[in-house]
Amino acid sequence: MRLIRSMVIVLCSVGLTPVALVSTGCETSRQPLPVDATPASSAQFELEEATTEWPYWPTTMRIHPLTRIVRDRDRGNGAIIEARIEFSDQFGTTTRGAGQLRLELVDLVEGGALLEEWNNDLRSLASNELHFDDITRTYLFRLELRPELDRRQIELRAYFLSIDGSRLAAQYELAR
Repeated sequence: MRLIRSMVIVLCSVGLTPVALVSTGCETSRQPLPVDATPASSAQFELEEATTEWPYWPTTMRIHPLTRIVRDRDRGNGAIIEARIEFSDQFGTTTRGAGQLRLELVDLVEGGALLEEWNNDLRSLASNELHFDDITRTYLFRLELRPELDRRQIELRAYFLSIDGSRLAAQYELAR
């Protein structure tokens, strides 16, 4: 009781009332989930025929704007491209991808001449997990940039061949 009285005195002394604290809350734009009309115990639990197509396959890919060139002090200040690849499904939600990813570095001054290429296999769970960043929901690839390419006007291009046969492409000009 003494603790509650002390809290009320402190709240009142700073101009807040306990009612104001209780009545405020966070608003959300989400609709509440509907209540299921049929209790699970009386509902029929049968497998209905449904499509076997997975609705969350990637339908778009982009080279995320967090992609950048950084200095790698562990390698004598050599340049590294931190390429971040993001996949989205048909609903626009970021998702993972399973397939093969090819990254190409091209010279924009010399008409798109291929400077470097990297192949990445995202078909195995281990490789997929190794490159996926849960925080940004992107795949991170650290690509070594040869010193002679460091000062050119370059673009990173990504080509993805999904295990379902679909193909996606994206490009991103790397800022200096």
